Amino acid sequence: MCRATHMVSREAFRMGSVVKKRRKRMAKKKHRKLLRKTRVQRRRLGK
Repeated sequence: MCRATHMVSREAFRMGSVVKKRRKRMAKKKHRKLLRKTRVQRRRLGK
């Protein structure tokens, strides 16, 4: 019984880290998309 609850908590922890990784990846993609969209404006500013 004790071992089963330990496994469940470990699975929940792993799921939490997966969600965290996914959120990080999506933020990166969003940032890249923004950079792509504003590339021309940034070039005009001379950056």
